[in-house]
Amino acid sequence: MKHVKQPHYLPARAYLSNFQSPERPGYVFMYQRSKPAVPIPIDKAAREGNLYVYPTLEDAFTIAENAAQPIIQRINSSPATISLTGQEYADLALFVACQVIRTPAFIADLERKSEEFTRAIQRFIAQNESAFHSVVERVRKDHPGLFKKPVDLERVRQSFISGNYLLEANRAHFVVEAAKLIDPLWEVLLTKIPRALRADEPVFFTSDYPVSKIRDARLPLGPGLGFMQSTVMLPLGSSTTLLLENPVRVSPVDQDSIVHVRVERVRLATAKQLTQITIRHSVNYLFAGFKNGRLERLFSQARVQPKYAAYHPAPGITFIVEQ
Repeated sequence: MKHVKQPHYLPARAYLSNFQSPERPGYVFMYQRSKPAVPIPIDKAAREGNLYVYPTLEDAFTIAENAAQPIIQRINSSPATISLTGQEYADLALFVACQVIRTPAFIADLERKSEEFTRAIQRFIAQNESAFHSVVERVRKDHPGLFKKPVDLERVRQSFISGNYLLEANRAHFVVEAAKLIDPLWEVLLTKIPRALRADEPVFFTSDYPVSKIRDARLPLGPGLGFMQSTVMLPLGSSTTLLLENPVRVSPVDQDSIVHVRVERVRLATAKQLTQITIRHSVNYLFAGFKNGRLERLFSQARVQPKYAAYHPAPGITFIVEQ
């Protein structure tokens, strides 16, 4: 497949087109904080230059998009419950897993978390002088080329303790590390129960961090509640959002399974509460099929949230975890 210099991190044909403006087909409204929403061609929306580094990764995403597109179209257009084969549900779950990790916002957050962890480990070791020098000797033995010039080790140790140093890494490393998360996340999503919520008017939108986690209201508040314990939400179009819910299945879906996706109507007020979760997960951009001054204000006022957390359902939408 042809390598694209500015690939879409939200697939244009398979996904973003589901949010196009009815008045301006082929366009979505792009929201940025403290700026008015502007219409932008879908072909130019949600793109970033040389994002995935490796053409083979782009090819893998394209294959996942093509497999999921007809399934997403069926969910968006169906008025009632639809049945998916095990393979179709696996394709849908894989698409959701890819959308978790393939955005610049996720990759940047992974890089930030890695830097925080690395600095914490280096500071911990440097605070123990003997441990620091023991590590240096092992590095000197394994990589003698690093010590061709004299090194002020005490200055290095103090820099590690103070944090006053520059830590850089190749972005390609974090793209690869993000891609490694697809398979384990896919396996988690295959254990969940899908449900689609349908609003009577266009109200849903997507973002540069499109997949949200919603804390199961039956679980106690606390750290470490990730995708396994959370309801996972991905808006599929202006009137439909997908939930992958707990409780988990006894066993993951296989090719012989039949998976039923319930399509349920929701009140407009409830749908708007769900959009608040999309806003909280977003980083720099929202993409919608409509221009709305209230949404502009809410997005400008919202604080960027930590991404390794799930959000407890607001009063009135605890139905998310009910079966």
